[in-house]
Amino acid sequence: MNTNRSLRVIIAVFFCCALTAIGLLTLVLRYGEGLAPRTWQVLLLWTFVCIGIFILLRFFAPQADLLLSATALSLSGLSVVFLQRLDLQRVELAAALNTPAPQPMALLQLLWILLGGVGAVLIVRFLSLRSVSRRPMFLGLAAVVLLLMPLLPFGLEINGARLWVRFGEIQFQPGEFGKLFFALFLGVYLSRFDLFAQFSSQRRFGFLVPPMRQFGPALATLLLVAVILIFERDLGTALLLVLLFVAVSTVATARFALTAAAAGLVVIGGWLAANLFDHVGRRFEAWLSPFDSPDDAGYQILQSIFGLSAGGIFGEGLGSGSPNLVPFAASDFILSVIGEEAGYAGLLAILGIFAVLIGRALKVALSCTGPAQQLIAFSLTSLLAIQMFLVAAGVTRVLPLTGLTTPFLSYGGSSMLACWLIVGMLLKLSNENSSLKSSVVPVTDD
Repeated sequence: MNTNRSLRVIIAVFFCCALTAIGLLTLVLRYGEGLAPRTWQVLLLWTFVCIGIFILLRFFAPQADLLLSATALSLSGLSVVFLQRLDLQRVELAAALNTPAPQPMALLQLLWILLGGVGAVLIVRFLSLRSVSRRPMFLGLAAVVLLLMPLLPFGLEINGARLWVRFGEIQFQPGEFGKLFFALFLGVYLSRFDLFAQFSSQRRFGFLVPPMRQFGPALATLLLVAVILIFERDLGTALLLVLLFVAVSTVATARFALTAAAAGLVVIGGWLAANLFDHVGRRFEAWLSPFDSPDDAGYQILQSIFGLSAGGIFGEGLGSGSPNLVPFAASDFILSVIGEEAGYAGLLAILGIFAVLIGRALKVALSCTGPAQQLIAFSLTSLLAIQMFLVAAGVTRVLPLTGLTTPFLSYGGSSMLACWLIVGMLLKLSNENSSLKSSVVPVTDD
């Protein structure tokens, strides 16, 4: 058994390293010797980071789900590949225009992956989820404070939204961690009551209604968070947290009527937001009629669609596309970059890796023994899944753009750290429950 487990670990590490190495070696061949040293440096650092994180996670969580950490590392490595591709193009453009070399995004992303992996290891080693489960209101308060921080004097407004804070040279998005605490709050708080039984026993005007005495604090926290995000003009995160609330409360109560009611409220809320806020209205106009303003509101989504169309099924090849034409290619539209150069086949393969991660995370939720652990795991998994859905739907014009980052793939320290903290908590739950089950000795009759 130990030999088989060691072999699986070796195969997983090799897959994570090889997937990124193939991409980076392709860039070496594409850009030639002039820019090859930059890519070799990224490849060596990635190999070190990947193996180091994997060994530490397996050492401190030997019973945890192997595929969960492997898929998270694979997606993180692919983000390094496509950011390095954008870096090399930016270096070429800077050399042609005789301007200073830009900041290397791939190297910084490696730093965030390393810090995120270390954070996951610390969670696996030291965090007590049982202690966390005893303080649901603290989690809700932490979520509100983190989401409120950009409205304070040290907050920054960038591209029309107030999402950032700066302390000296340090700049980050506290909302990424606020979403994490809100997911924990929902999982912990809603697991404390038998909402299914209480929901089934309360009717108003012939309709089942949720028990407001127990349901009220969670709903009040959601409304407070939504108001804060409206003032920050971050309606994408507001939509994400509303959908997360619906998903977790539906599972907690086992009443799918909540989903239907919430869908109607989301449509009404979207219509009100489009009419009350100019920037939201512009996004709806760009979504519905992008060709009416191809150089203004519709420019982003049109460039995304054109890039995906140019990629076709198998893509133009890594390093052969024109991702520089897409605004915010490294963050909001990283999926468009992948689709242009790797094609729909490559994009679906990456989404398939993400689907495996979500599937393994849901398996962790199902394997948990207590209701609090189950709902925490489901809430964290739903946060990642819903966010990926909203981003993918936005860049393909299925839904309006939300401005959310793509989990594990978009450039940015706050997003990458938050994703890896979620992975750390899921690995913690997986390891604890696997260890508990393996320690149970079956009783047999003599």
